[in-house]
Amino acid sequence: MTLRNFGMGKRSVEERVQEEAQCLVEELRKTKGQPTDPTFILSCVSCNVICSILFRDRFKYDDEKFLYLMNLLNENFRLVNEPWTQRKHNEPCCPPYEREGNGLKMCMSLYNFLPAFRAYLPGEHKRILKINEELKDFILERVKEHQKVLDPNNPQDYIDYYLSKMQQEKDNAQTEFDLENVKMTGVDLFSAGTETSSSTLRYGLLLILKYPEVQAKILEEIECMIGHNRLPSIRDRQDMQYMGAVVHEVQRFIDLVPLNIPHAVNRDIHFQQYIHPK
Repeated sequence: MTLRNFGMGKRSVEERVQEEAQCLVEELRKTKGQPTDPTFILSCVSCNVICSILFRDRFKYDDEKFLYLMNLLNENFRLVNEPWTQRKHNEPCCPPYEREGNGLKMCMSLYNFLPAFRAYLPGEHKRILKINEELKDFILERVKEHQKVLDPNNPQDYIDYYLSKMQQEKDNAQTEFDLENVKMTGVDLFSAGTETSSSTLRYGLLLILKYPEVQAKILEEIECMIGHNRLPSIRDRQDMQYMGAVVHEVQRFIDLVPLNIPHAVNRDIHFQQYIHPK
């Protein structure tokens, strides 16, 4: 069971993205060309795509349940990016190249190495863990709603597929398909997909504002390849070489997850005219 199933079901991931893109355009039109901060609306867009995949339906941007979910995700991201997670307590700020030693011994990493002591150690990790529990409760509520109307022969979203698989393996004592895992899968999708996608979109907007000549070329390619009478689709990707290059350049520019798993070459690498030292 994978997310690829949604390319074969009633509604594919692409259709869900297209629907949300139209809602984004409508929200931007409401600004009537006035200066606006797109941070919140871009977060709503990326979060809503995940909601649509998981829960079948999207939320309106002013829906109370959706705003509650957004607040949890935003607070979680804020806490993870506060100084206590970036360096040791009382350690002065320092440039990235000076953080290679003690500065990168993040508190969260220490807590993960000593899970038995997490309940006794001070820090914002307690609030982060509480938020994760609230996120799991939010997802469990939706799961219970799905269980009431589940049709295993006609799954509509990720939770339907998962619950159908749970039914198939209900007699398997070793199964990994249980309620705890579906909750954690949902939390992983929200945590990994909402902020990363919205930050990339926001940074992309910033870059094309800084480079209007790039913006003009993107618009020209869109008008040439797509026009004004239909929605863009994944099929257009092969014909929109410039747009694809811009997307890759945005991802090259942005320092999206600077403290993820470290990457380095383990020997000197020669690539074209470049040398990557060990």
